[in-house]
Amino acid sequence: MDAYFIEMLGRLKLKKAQRADAKAKYNRIAKALHDEFYTTKYDGKTKLLIGSYGKKTNIRPPQDVDLLFKIPVDTYEQYEQYNGNGASALLQKIRRILDSEYETSETPKAWGKVVLVKFPDGKYDIELLPAYEVGDGVYKIPNTEDGGFFEDFDVGSDLAVVFDSNKETGGVTRRLIKMVKKWKPLHSSLHTKSFEIESFVADYLKSANYDKMSWAERIAGFFEWLQVQPNLHQDDVSLVKNAAERARKAVNYENADKIADACAEWKKVFDNAFPAYNKNKCAVHNLTLRWQVNDEMYIEDNYDVKINPTYNLSINAEVEAKKFRQWPLTDFISKYTYLPKHAKVHFKVKSDVPEPVEYHWKVRNFGAQAASTQNGLRGEIRDRGVRITESTLYQGTHYVEVYVIKDDKCVVKAMRFVPIGDKEDL
Repeated sequence: MDAYFIEMLGRLKLKKAQRADAKAKYNRIAKALHDEFYTTKYDGKTKLLIGSYGKKTNIRPPQDVDLLFKIPVDTYEQYEQYNGNGASALLQKIRRILDSEYETSETPKAWGKVVLVKFPDGKYDIELLPAYEVGDGVYKIPNTEDGGFFEDFDVGSDLAVVFDSNKETGGVTRRLIKMVKKWKPLHSSLHTKSFEIESFVADYLKSANYDKMSWAERIAGFFEWLQVQPNLHQDDVSLVKNAAERARKAVNYENADKIADACAEWKKVFDNAFPAYNKNKCAVHNLTLRWQVNDEMYIEDNYDVKINPTYNLSINAEVEAKKFRQWPLTDFISKYTYLPKHAKVHFKVKSDVPEPVEYHWKVRNFGAQAASTQNGLRGEIRDRGVRITESTLYQGTHYVEVYVIKDDKCVVKAMRFVPIGDKEDL
């Protein structure tokens, strides 16, 4: 069932526009502060992403970006020796610099108070922490309590928890963290914080035989491991135990080849982030692994996928080939098994999704013949309307997929396989 978890991870990844928006925002804030505190040109080296963005464990929907800004030594010494609450005065200084253009406030975080910079678009904001770099990943950060002081914050060690584990596991750590983070907000009473989940996952993988496990087994194993950890908040034990039982039940269904039941059980763990059962998913996953495209496009990169089960969508297809009248694709394959080369296939959407909508199409080819031709494997997604026509060029099993976009979301999708033989005549 790895194909389902890979698709879920795609749904959790920030869209390209969201990533660009976050980058523009944190660079804009960092540059404004750099220009105030430094005489050099801003090159990004006086900022550091921390939290989930710094560890690359952030998921969709986007959360606030944790940004550390490196203050120069003279600024640190000025406020460290301040007559009064220097930590509070530094935060106020930061706010005054930004207040002319942004709405700011102070908010508590695990590492102390930060300046919250709010943007009017309401998407997500910047949580800014001014800090002085001591060395070896350690920073002096302002603490406004008890008259104000500067304390050590070992950013390097905090980031290394995920970085080191992810390197050791070949990328398993970050992906498992992201999936568990998707489970977390489904339970508003959960006390366990995101940074604690990151540490728990890293600790679990130290002892787990993860390289021999499927994604389903890794997740079930993690929840089973977590429910008995002594440092898990006691009020969270029942929620973790429930997730562990459902995950193990899903694994048992999978082992019994009851994939639809397994999917239904996983949906109880991850809600709609987990894909619905699709009999073609595993076949497509295996083909994609064998015939990879570096710049393949996925609908999750540009749109939230919110499948509405009340909508109906199908792809009608007709084959137009030499010496043949125009036939429905299903009838043609039923009689001849494969399509001949250099035929045309006319695809048309049948949908009950109310307008206005867009129809985005993906064509994906597989096999040695397609791979040997530039862009022969395809994989792009484009808005092409309700009808498209494609030629049968390469031997192999290929597919077309259509996504219905409504209100900036993918609300339903459909796929058709296209098997092509090695001859022009049948």
